Amino acid sequence: MNPNFNWTSLEPALRDAVQNDENGVYSPASFTTMLRMLAIQNPDFAAEINRCGIDVVEPIRSNEFVSVNSVWYQQDEITPSSATLAGLAHFDATLEGLNFREDSLNAARVINAATKKNTKGILSELMEEKNLAAKIKQDEIILLYLNTLFYKGAWDTAFDPLKTYEGKFKTPQGEAKASYMVSKEKFNIFPEYHDICTATWGNSMKTQGDLFCAFLPKPGVSLEKLLERLAGGIGQFETEEYEIHLPKFSIEANCILSKLFPQLVPTSMPGFGLSQTPPIEVFQKAMIKIDEIGVEAAAATAAMMGRSMTRQVYFNRPFVIAIIDNRDQPVFAAVVNNPGFYQ
Repeated sequence: MNPNFNWTSLEPALRDAVQNDENGVYSPASFTTMLRMLAIQNPDFAAEINRCGIDVVEPIRSNEFVSVNSVWYQQDEITPSSATLAGLAHFDATLEGLNFREDSLNAARVINAATKKNTKGILSELMEEKNLAAKIKQDEIILLYLNTLFYKGAWDTAFDPLKTYEGKFKTPQGEAKASYMVSKEKFNIFPEYHDICTATWGNSMKTQGDLFCAFLPKPGVSLEKLLERLAGGIGQFETEEYEIHLPKFSIEANCILSKLFPQLVPTSMPGFGLSQTPPIEVFQKAMIKIDEIGVEAAAATAAMMGRSMTRQVYFNRPFVIAIIDNRDQPVFAAVVNNPGFYQ
C-alpha cells in the first residue's frame, strides 16, 4: 500500500519553518487537488502521483471545506482540448482567457481578486499585486491553475472567553506574550505518540468527523522528529480529561511546493495545444487562526506555467568559484570579493 501523501508531505513542507525557527502552515489538501487537476489527460503523471500516495479521485469534503478551482490561459494562443475541458468541468473549474503577455497587471488583479473572494477574505491575495505582475511578465506566464480551500469550523467543546488570560510562551528566540484559552473536558488523545510527546490533544469540531489535533513534544524532541513520526498518521485515539491551556494564534506562510516536491511537477501538459512543455512552478500561500469560537483556515495553491527564456545573470557582487575534477572533487576554490580591473 502506498503511504498517505497528506501525512508524509508534512515534514518536507514544514521543514524550513522548523529549521529557521519560524511559523509555518501548509495545506496538503489544496496541493493534492492541484495535482489531480494537472493529471487531467496525463496518464503518466497520474500514475506518478498515485505512486506517491495520492488518490487521483478527489475526496468528498464536508460542507465546511469550500474548494474552488480556476484556470486562466493566454487568450488567442492556447486552445484546451475537449477532453481537457471535460476533465476541468469534473473539478468545477472555471476557465478564462487572459492577456498575460500585454497586461500582466490586470492578470494579477484578476487572480488576486479570485483568491480573496474564494477564501472569504482570509487571504487577501495570492501574491502582492506588483510582484505577481512582475512574475507573470518575467516568466512569460501563459497558463495558471489555482485552487483555493477555505475552512471554518466551531469547536464542539468551546472555550469560555472569560477564562482567557495573558501568559508567557517560550519561543526559540526567548519568552513572548500569548493569550491562553482554557477548557477542562474529556478530549481525544493519541497514545502511540506518548513516547515523544508530553501531551497529545484532539478537540472535535461541530462538523461530524473533523478533529483539531495538537502535539506537544517532550523536551529534547525536535519538531522535525515529531513531523517525521506523523508521516504514519495519528492512529487510534482514546479519551482523557485535560485542562487545556492553548494559545490563540494567527499565522500565514508561503512555500514553493515545486522545489520541495520536484517529482510532483508534470513534465508535459497535454490538452492545451502547446508545442513545448513550459516550466512549471507550484506555489502555495496558506493561513490558519484559532480563537475561543473555533478555527478558520485558507490556502491558495497556484501552478504557474511560463515560457522558457534566457535570463541575464551578472556576477557583480562577491561570489565563490571552484574547479572540479572528473571525480567531482574540488581542485581549486576561491572567494572573489574584488576582482579588480583585469588588463
